Amino acid sequence: MAMQRPIDSARDQAPKLPPTRSAVAVLLVVAGAMAAAEGRAATLMLMQHNNGVRAGVQTETILNTTNVRTQTFGKIFTRVLPSSTIEGLPKDRIYTQPLIAVGRKGQKIVIVATHSNKVYAFDAETPAASAPVWVVDLGPPEVSKHGDWPDDHCNDTLPANGVLGTPVIVPGKDTSALYVVSKNRSGKIADHTVFFQIHKIDIASGTKVASANLPKASVPGFDPYLQLQRASLAWVPNAKAPGGGYVYAGFGGHCDASPFHGWVFGFDGNLQNEVAHFNTSPDGLGAGIWQASQGPVHHREGSEDFLYVVTGNSPLAAPAKLANSVVKLRVESNGGLTQVDAFTPYNQAALNLCDVDLASAGPTLVDGKFVVLGGKEGVLYVLASGKLGQGTAAETQTLDPTVLCVQNNGGGGLTAAYQWNSNGDAVFQEFKATKGHIHGSPVHVLGWDGKVRLYVWSEEDNLKAFTQLGTGKFSTTPVESTVSVVSGMPGGAMSLSSGVKARGGLILWATHPDGEAWDPPNLKPIGGTLFAFDGTDVSKLLWSSDQDAADKLGEYSKFTPPTVSDGRVYVATFDGKIQVYGLRKKKTIGQTGTPTDKETCADCKADRDACMAGVGKPGNPTAGQCAQAFKACFKGCK
Repeated sequence: MAMQRPIDSARDQAPKLPPTRSAVAVLLVVAGAMAAAEGRAATLMLMQHNNGVRAGVQTETILNTTNVRTQTFGKIFTRVLPSSTIEGLPKDRIYTQPLIAVGRKGQKIVIVATHSNKVYAFDAETPAASAPVWVVDLGPPEVSKHGDWPDDHCNDTLPANGVLGTPVIVPGKDTSALYVVSKNRSGKIADHTVFFQIHKIDIASGTKVASANLPKASVPGFDPYLQLQRASLAWVPNAKAPGGGYVYAGFGGHCDASPFHGWVFGFDGNLQNEVAHFNTSPDGLGAGIWQASQGPVHHREGSEDFLYVVTGNSPLAAPAKLANSVVKLRVESNGGLTQVDAFTPYNQAALNLCDVDLASAGPTLVDGKFVVLGGKEGVLYVLASGKLGQGTAAETQTLDPTVLCVQNNGGGGLTAAYQWNSNGDAVFQEFKATKGHIHGSPVHVLGWDGKVRLYVWSEEDNLKAFTQLGTGKFSTTPVESTVSVVSGMPGGAMSLSSGVKARGGLILWATHPDGEAWDPPNLKPIGGTLFAFDGTDVSKLLWSSDQDAADKLGEYSKFTPPTVSDGRVYVATFDGKIQVYGLRKKKTIGQTGTPTDKETCADCKADRDACMAGVGKPGNPTAGQCAQAFKACFKGCK
């Protein structure tokens, strides 16, 4: 039976949860059970937020709302990275979301990249296998200190700026390849002679197959010292392209130190050719693509591929037309990028002036039709992918250059005269969703009731779930969590896991800082918490890592969502660790906090019967596979 892989980023939308005990639901159960029995990886995580539409949802048939409890779930082991070689920093910080792949001889591995330009692969399943499977050194990273930048208050990503954007993994016929961008230095640290490189690594062996300077040759306006590669990478498959497709990386400014621009660079899969370098601000400055580590959305519409990115501020002295905008780029057959559409909020100038940028979060694509995002204003925009800005009016305000920007809930804000209003933009839908800045991106899933749920957890606010209505618009009255957290930037970094309805298979996972995480993580450690909520009702907290001292997360990794795979939750930290959570011991029927014998056996029987009913139909398991898949489930039943 083939390994179950994440959704095809080029063609699919949000993963759909089964409305009933359908053949789809049974296949998910069978795939997970058989893969576990055969020692093979069942569920992979190949890119940030799992797929090209950045839904943030992963198929999961082991963890559910019944067994994710303090009695049965917690930290089961930790992977510890070697000590950092960066002066003044004992631990190697991880900014990237853990990725899950299959290595040599079918070994399931978890992969992270660090700010010191190291890529580590560890065994993902065996607690005792603590040593790295392989390590790739991408060269000396750029190192800087407080005071190096024109914007002297900035401490972002100090002291090293090696790998910050989550890599992307591309499965191949014989092996898989990982693409990653590093920021390197040559010469002495104090010289600040820096450059970017893009690398291709063989997953099975940990061998660096190819590397290329990024850009390959000098590009006017691109200064590596002032640019930062924060957004996660994207992959667009193309069978006719060298290496089977194109890899793309977005760039913004480091600490907004001018002059910088927003960029999207593209390379073919063999890294032989630089196929694209799209500048978002050729008419000005700024408009960086950072998206709080969220990657570009990739979607195939008809016979064409498109990328969606979100840009940040421009300086008042050199405003760019595409600053604080959503930009739609067509991927040409040769990998080049052409702008075909854009949306710019009516109050763009005020957003620029007051650092209330739209790019504090990236986009996600809902139902293949709607680009959904939110920025520092806490406004959610629901844009029709076919026409992002539907006749958006120009800014009607007369912006006073002397206007004072206010501090709103600890973050940048606008004076009342320049705040967003609901009549400003002619778009499909927009509404004030949160009190504070939105970072990362929303995540979403199509539930058993046929409705899309969109989850947002901004700073200074509660976790919220918005339900899509029949019109395609979202209800503006959310279900909210009531969990008390220490307020502060950046809010929750979220992921979803979905499984079988009868077992409560929808869980919202999130990491949240234990305090203000804008400056402190770059100067001194700050703790974080991993949360699990009932995805159908986020007012119900299932579990958190602070309920038991043995489950503590450690130092919070900013913007980094959890990764869920086959009953395990992998979380990166700033103190050089991958914390791995799962079921503490094998589930026994009738134990405290789990279903009774009767309930559990009834679930097993219903799923097995549904499996058997599909025998003989194309793509369905055989009778023997059904029996094997549910053998463990029935153990102990009468």
